[in-house]
Amino acid sequence: MANVLIVDDDDIRRLVSMLVEAAGHYGRQATNGREGVEALAEQRPDLVVVDGEMPVLTGPKMSYAMFIRNCGVEKISDHPDFRCRRT
Repeated sequence: MANVLIVDDDDIRRLVSMLVEAAGHYGRQATNGREGVEALAEQRPDLVVVDGEMPVLTGPKMSYAMFIRNCGVEKISDHPDFRCRRT
């Protein structure tokens, strides 16, 4: 069972969460990028679904914050060419 975080400011968030749960997974929801980043800190999900345009913190900015917070620990770090650089 996967833990999926769905971040969207529209009703589609509820629909996606229902589909995730119907497939037997756990769906968590956040209504904007800032809530999404806070949800990441509470529990690291297996998958994050992010809307691009949201109030407070956009999807791309949330993705960047997620990447910086973990310095790429997400699945990208499994790639052999990836090197985490701290500045």
